[in-house]
Amino acid sequence: MPRHSRRFATAPRSLCVAVVLATGISTRSAAQPAPPRRTLPKASVELSQPFTQITNVRELSDGRVLISDPRERVVQLVAANLASAQQVGRTGAGPGEYALPGRLIAVGADSTWLLDGGNRRVLTFSPDGKPGAQLAAAGGSGGWDPGSNFPRYVDARGFAYFAGSALTERNGAIVSSDSAPIVRANRRTGVKDTVAFVQLAKSAISTTSSKGAITSMNITINPWGAEDDWVVTPDGRVGIVRNDGYRIDWIAPNGSRRVGARVAYSPVPISQGDRDAASQRASGGSSAPSGGGGGGGVSFSVGASRTPPNFDNWPKLKPPFLARAAVLAPNGRVWVLRTRSAADSVPVYDVFDDTGARAEQIALAPNTRVVGFSARSVYVARRDSDDLEYLQR
Repeated sequence: MPRHSRRFATAPRSLCVAVVLATGISTRSAAQPAPPRRTLPKASVELSQPFTQITNVRELSDGRVLISDPRERVVQLVAANLASAQQVGRTGAGPGEYALPGRLIAVGADSTWLLDGGNRRVLTFSPDGKPGAQLAAAGGSGGWDPGSNFPRYVDARGFAYFAGSALTERNGAIVSSDSAPIVRANRRTGVKDTVAFVQLAKSAISTTSSKGAITSMNITINPWGAEDDWVVTPDGRVGIVRNDGYRIDWIAPNGSRRVGARVAYSPVPISQGDRDAASQRASGGSSAPSGGGGGGGVSFSVGASRTPPNFDNWPKLKPPFLARAAVLAPNGRVWVLRTRSAADSVPVYDVFDDTGARAEQIALAPNTRVVGFSARSVYVARRDSDDLEYLQR
């Protein structure tokens, strides 16, 4: 979409300056200097059982770990010492079952939501790691709009946060904006409000119709499109990682904003190897998020088509980070996986504090990525030469 399509979400530059002065939003203009860089210590333990794709993990209070693998369609409960794992729940559509397990979301002190895209619902796991109640994805009890995306976070006050839709129907066609709202929903009252708007990667939409009604839709997303990411802390602060002027902005529950200083970076050129890797992922190859040659774990299509996209608008340079690059640590810091060249196997995360300052950079072992945290540890997924993943702590 052309940039003028975002006019409903942004104000003219002169008006923005006036709003900043009137509301007392803190701003910074100078780019942040390079922070200290350290290497994450070698993993102390690794689970011997392989996974096809680890979405994320959730450590329970007794040290055991829930882990979701959507490609194997399984949820595993891992022992606290990572010595063994067993499946919890099973594939299906009945009580305690899931069809396509996705992200695990912390809810309250020790409960967990599993986002089940196959059944379009949420499955609750109790503090002992067992599946329990189900929430319909289109219901008021879930706290989000019918037909919307699943919630991405739930804070300690009971508010659910999700990305609002960027799709609208115009003159019988489905069109997409280049921005979308972050919606906050009170799960008790059902009241919803928009926290902010975030930039989306450019996409192309094709549909098929029958008797004047749209019957299917295919969305192709450029694998290196610049896109914002966001996190929500337990106390309800929203951190938005901006691609345009790379930085992180914080929005408090009362609406006050702190605009972080931009981070200077050297853009990484997109190579033929990057293009080949994107086509492989789109055609059913490895789909784990990556800051390197892989494309960042974005979805290439919605619907039945798995044809590799024939992009005719490849950008020349990668953005500083890709979709779903931000991970929230228990201490409130935000880890952002940086893009890198296809030949670079070492992931590097920028770590931002709650003021928006880039406090440090952390390098990981080659071919690994962060999939979760505990109060004392970092969980990473190690990918081997056979494209299998192993959980490390």
